[in-house]
Amino acid sequence: MRIEWLPIAIDSLQDQLDYIGHRNVDAALSYSRRVEAAVGRLMAHPLLGRSGHRPGTRELVVSGTPFLVVYRVQDDVITVLRLFHGAQDRPNSP
Repeated sequence: MRIEWLPIAIDSLQDQLDYIGHRNVDAALSYSRRVEAAVGRLMAHPLLGRSGHRPGTRELVVSGTPFLVVYRVQDDVITVLRLFHGAQDRPNSP
């Protein structure tokens, strides 16, 4: 298995970490490590996340953070589609 991040997922993670980092750099670094570790665990356990709101997607709650990772598993590729803050309204797209 390998992991690919869509550009929008990278942007949303960076935006969230930048926002948090302006207030608390240590928290932003901790959240970054937790997201990286959680997504990395998907390589061994791709179905770790719950079924997503959209068909064909899965959602992984990142423990110790306010983040939810939306991803898709297809063949040997895990594609990270988006990252959301738990308090964020989600659009209809993944």
